Amino acid sequence: MSDPNQKRKHDVLERAKKSGNHKVVRYVQEGLFPKLDQLGAHAGIFLESLEHDWSKFAKPEGLMRGFSDEDFKALHKALYG
Repeated sequence: MSDPNQKRKHDVLERAKKSGNHKVVRYVQEGLFPKLDQLGAHAGIFLESLEHDWSKFAKPEGLMRGFSDEDFKALHKALYG
């Protein structure tokens, strides 16, 4: 079975790595990718709603504990280019 989010995950990870922010890379790999795998073909809808409600999402909780405003900016750039 192929991963319907393979390209999306690859692009996000490359942008995260390019940011040089290790917190963002860790969150993408350990927090976001499992969620995208769980959502399968619906991951795009999830990411669109996440972008729409970014101010509600961008809170330093869970895997994002310790994220600064700069970390959230790097994460946003990794997710949406």
